[in-house]
Amino acid sequence: MYHKGPAATSLLPKPSSPSCTSILGGSCRLTICNTKPIASCPLAGKPTAPYPVASPQQSTAEMDDDSAPYQLEAAIDAHIANCITPERVSQRAALFKDTFAYVGAVGQGGEGTVVKVLQKTTGKLFAVKRVEQKTDPQSGRPVAHQEVRILALLNLVGDGPGKNTIVGVPADFWFPCHPSGQQSLVMEYAPLGSLQDFINNRTLVAYYHKERYTRVLHEGFYRHIYAQLLAGLAFLHYGYGTDTYDPVKRLPKGRRPVLHRDIKPQNILVLPAPDGVHQELVIVKLADFGGALHVGTHDPTDLYCFTPGYIAPEYYKEGLSRHEANILSDVFALGATMHWAIFGRHPWVTNNGHMLFRRKHARDICHQGGTHFTAEFDASINDALAPARLRRVSVQILECLERNHEEHIRTFLAWYEEVGVPRLESERAQQAARDAASRAHARQRSRERREERLREEASLIPQRALQLTGGYILRQAAQHPLRFRCHNPLCRFQDQPNAHYHVRCADPACPDATVGLHHHSPARHLTDQVEAHYQQVLREELRRRADEQEAGLQQQENESQHVPVPQQRVARRAGVRLAAAPAQTEADQVAQGRARWDLFVQTARTEAEADDVEGEDSLMDVA
Repeated sequence: MYHKGPAATSLLPKPSSPSCTSILGGSCRLTICNTKPIASCPLAGKPTAPYPVASPQQSTAEMDDDSAPYQLEAAIDAHIANCITPERVSQRAALFKDTFAYVGAVGQGGEGTVVKVLQKTTGKLFAVKRVEQKTDPQSGRPVAHQEVRILALLNLVGDGPGKNTIVGVPADFWFPCHPSGQQSLVMEYAPLGSLQDFINNRTLVAYYHKERYTRVLHEGFYRHIYAQLLAGLAFLHYGYGTDTYDPVKRLPKGRRPVLHRDIKPQNILVLPAPDGVHQELVIVKLADFGGALHVGTHDPTDLYCFTPGYIAPEYYKEGLSRHEANILSDVFALGATMHWAIFGRHPWVTNNGHMLFRRKHARDICHQGGTHFTAEFDASINDALAPARLRRVSVQILECLERNHEEHIRTFLAWYEEVGVPRLESERAQQAARDAASRAHARQRSRERREERLREEASLIPQRALQLTGGYILRQAAQHPLRFRCHNPLCRFQDQPNAHYHVRCADPACPDATVGLHHHSPARHLTDQVEAHYQQVLREELRRRADEQEAGLQQQENESQHVPVPQQRVARRAGVRLAAAPAQTEADQVAQGRARWDLFVQTARTEAEADDVEGEDSLMDVA
């Protein structure tokens, strides 16, 4: 399935050299070691037999009797119970605080939140899943989340690249009773996000009347991710890809098969391609094992399994409950996930509150390469979405899909270099032109609205200047020694909110002296000059505001021309990284990690000092 060659790609990166795994570090440790080599690696090369042959040299895989899996699960439960004493819980909380530094939020899930943290000693990023910390009603001790047991079991039993099909965890990954009142699970960080985000960034065209309009990617890309997800399911169900895989019994040695029970695009992580592999051949991994269970575990009260739209049709019939899920349920959910990735929706539709199965066929449409999907690939999805009695298991579908897999991948990579990259560059140029036109239109509309508002304000300047002039005259009268309060209801200044004053005229040469006793306001002869002065001041203020608005629009235009392009839309012509990064010693990695941590601490301290200075300034202003 995966040959070595210029276009050959490994399904998974090579497993790490250490084969000792533990769920807790320090003095509290449960370790199962397997240091012997694997005779055959079913995922590293094309198998020579119909099914991969397991290694005869095994450690935990030798526990093939019926009681061995239950003994290991009981040992894990006993180990967890031994690690949740009050003393050790407080030690774990302090260790978490000393080991990791908060970086930022990643997302929100149904059970909790996911944040990004930085390991202080190595400078490596990790994702931390925070879920509610439940306690035992009788003993009051914290209860481990189901995902802790599942991940510990999957990492303890067996060895091989099959473990790389699920989300990776460090040796010390569970921290009960986090200071925030939650338990924390440390996992590997996926910089490309979930499969839902990754596919949407590449395929989503537009939303129109609540409808999603998407494009279809190349068949080779779908084959690449489908094969990895099938290998992940085969690892959960049969131990495929490790030395625990038994092609005869179809059961993993040393543990019971595991059901995921909630496979969907949101629970699949996407990681960049490893060094030396084409950038389009990303790695996908199964994640979120909070609803996972062992095969044979049935709890009628447990309905936490599968999301509507990814539930197999047999569970909509009477007499079959969702808690009775089996390995075929996971296979259908994976087929529904691939249906969503290709067509932009899962195979179920809602009609008057009823779920109707309305799937599409890939062979009826053309993919990005300009041809129809092959009948072989369409049949592989049909095998996953078929009725329960006709549905095939993950290993069978994977074996059918691996035929000519290398040729399809080579065709996809050749198309990407010859057609895909120029097309992406053209789409990027077209999108940039559309964005520039849209920004120009928005600026023009903003400029027109601004000019209209300025014209309206300019037309009101004479009226506003007259009001200011009247106020100036009244202020002058209020300061005159011969002032008297006006009680005339017909006075043009009677609408003033406060009492106003006038001054009697004492000029014998006044033209109005023949009228008798009369009054004038001070600076009456300066009314025209004062009104002209106020009009000039108002026009200058209006002109200044117009210049500031124009400068702000120009600055926004200049900044919009230098917006970085999202990483998913950058068309990079270098298909294969020509040289891997030079090997680094452990001391160099530790030095780099400490340098990153020092830089992080210095930045945080600078920001804190700036906040303190700003807080002191605000207190001084209040004082």
